[in-house]
Amino acid sequence: MIKKNFLFSLFFVLSLTGFSQESETTKQNNNRLNLGLGMNIPMKPNFENYGIGMSISQRYEYLLWSHFSLVEGLAYNFISGKNVTEYYGNNYIQIQYENFNVVPLVVGMGYYFEENQKSFFILLKGGVAAYWGSDPAYPAVVVNGNEVVAAIPRNEFNGVYWFFTPSIGWQFDRLQISATYQGHVEQDASLNILNLSVSYRIL
Repeated sequence: MIKKNFLFSLFFVLSLTGFSQESETTKQNNNRLNLGLGMNIPMKPNFENYGIGMSISQRYEYLLWSHFSLVEGLAYNFISGKNVTEYYGNNYIQIQYENFNVVPLVVGMGYYFEENQKSFFILLKGGVAAYWGSDPAYPAVVVNGNEVVAAIPRNEFNGVYWFFTPSIGWQFDRLQISATYQGHVEQDASLNILNLSVSYRIL
């Protein structure tokens, strides 16, 4: 009798331990943390003055059900300024644009088309972004020794804006590839980029 009670108690303790480990595993599988690197491709009207840029990103997802997840993301994006030719003061001059920088913070939801989440997915996110950059400097215009247009110094700008951005991609075991469109137009800032990124799940 004592032996039976001991075996039952041992089986019960092992069952609880196994259940606890299973719950912990399930909990861990529901939490995903991805770190990624990406390429920013400027789109109209930005491509005239800006070239290819880069991004680094962090995204956390909590899987709600077999197909849905809650998403939080933080990134640093930039598009590189070009050296362009502009018509200014009755002449063509070379103007250097500086990098345009954006740090977006987003939250939203994701949908995976397969229950194991190793599949095609879409993410719908919205949030706030901080941006900064500077306008190019323009030289003075001199005609017959007289300055007819004063020089325009480089003007720095910054601000924040609210935005909505969709993403599509494919989730492998730990590797993920995605494409994200982010667009924004404001009085002193315009940003329209397509971000192509690869991320790795570390959690």
